[in-house]
Amino acid sequence: MKTLKILIASIGLIFPAAAFAQSAGDSAQSAGNSTYCTALSHQYQKYVAGSNDKSGNEMPGEVAVAMGSCASSNVTWAIATLEKALTDERIKLPPRT
Repeated sequence: MKTLKILIASIGLIFPAAAFAQSAGDSAQSAGNSTYCTALSHQYQKYVAGSNDKSGNEMPGEVAVAMGSCASSNVTWAIATLEKALTDERIKLPPRT
């Protein structure tokens, strides 16, 4: 019976530590995704939006929303949207660090 209590107590200590380690890793990955998303936004603004301003074309709404989503929970969608917008314009993607 005493062994069972020790086992249960050990499990109770292990799970929170594992969850914390995972959330710390997720946090680092999220920060990297956010940084890459911001780099994509800058690339779009520099090479696509700047030329659109001169021609009078507006930025697609989806791209504008994606740029604003780089720091949100929608960063994965924002990255995919910005990568597509840049590759459609034949703009080289920035390196992913």
